[in-house]
Amino acid sequence: MSHFAGETDLLVSFGNGRSELMASQHPINRPIQNPNIFQLSIILTGIIGAVFVLSVQHPILASLMQYITAQVVTSVAPVSRKSESTDEESIRDIANKALQALNENIITVPKNECKVTVLITRHCNDYGVYAMNDGESGDKHCSFVGYERTEYFAMKFESHTAQSQEDINRRWPMPSALYALLPVQGTQNGGINYRQIEMLLPLAKRTHVPIQVVATADQVGTSIHEKLQRNGNICGQVMVVAWKHRFIPDVAAALGCGPDQGCYKSYPDEEFDQVWQLRFIYEPPAPKDEVLRLLDEDSFLLQDDYGILAQQKKWQEDLLDLEGNRDSRYQHPSANTGWTVYGGRTNQEFDPLQSEYHKDTI
Repeated sequence: MSHFAGETDLLVSFGNGRSELMASQHPINRPIQNPNIFQLSIILTGIIGAVFVLSVQHPILASLMQYITAQVVTSVAPVSRKSESTDEESIRDIANKALQALNENIITVPKNECKVTVLITRHCNDYGVYAMNDGESGDKHCSFVGYERTEYFAMKFESHTAQSQEDINRRWPMPSALYALLPVQGTQNGGINYRQIEMLLPLAKRTHVPIQVVATADQVGTSIHEKLQRNGNICGQVMVVAWKHRFIPDVAAALGCGPDQGCYKSYPDEEFDQVWQLRFIYEPPAPKDEVLRLLDEDSFLLQDDYGILAQQKKWQEDLLDLEGNRDSRYQHPSANTGWTVYGGRTNQEFDPLQSEYHKDTI
């Protein structure tokens, strides 16, 4: 049974068609993609099995089986390496297209240099008693240390009241939206992984922000992009996503952050503390040639004993007409980029020796 059965109904939103969506994703209900290939694989399996039985008593057939096995292994290995190398390119392509689509459909324009942050975190720790299987339904939950992490993570944000100075000085402001993955595991007894929801539940209780339960990275990307496109007052907001670690790069890509924007191609398998930070900025300021200005002013902040900067300054002066146009060369024209995004990583800094799990808060 789930730890949340019968409680916090207002804090978890499943959206429309949740039961149909989950049923359609279950392996039992998932249609075979190519029936012809499926039938052919059954026939080949039968043939190989028969040859294997005969090869036990016939050395020639045994040698043939060894040759076939070697050919299969060598043919499969290059495919695996190729798929790994194309994953990053695929993520790059998805991210760039997502960012382009975001900027092609802006309805409400925010102010320039408007900043919005999306935090993507892995679910709670999943090692220990009850974490992999609760013994009855096959459901997957946080471990004891995992529940400690969820409480610690929630305390890094301002609460919905934020009255005390200590609360106001939290690491992150109160989030405006929470998203959690609810994948269907496909176990024999239909177990479900609740860890992503459990990761955000203490934060939902602390802030009174409901958890939007989703099934795909595209659903997260669409929802957050609609907020960026339609909400002119979104500046300064923070949104939090809890996800399965292997697919965190997919979530970042759906939001428009890939290798070209500073997001990474993988999340470490052994890591639970790492948080990906996506900073969206609308019309970021163009670069300024502050170094050139300081050089013109003979500022004490720059020492040019070897004449390197002086040579650069003379080269630029030869290219530019400085009559009445000196100040303009310090500022590049705006590129009219719309929304852009920068990816980075930080840590929760959770220490289980300094935390105490309060079961009544989960």
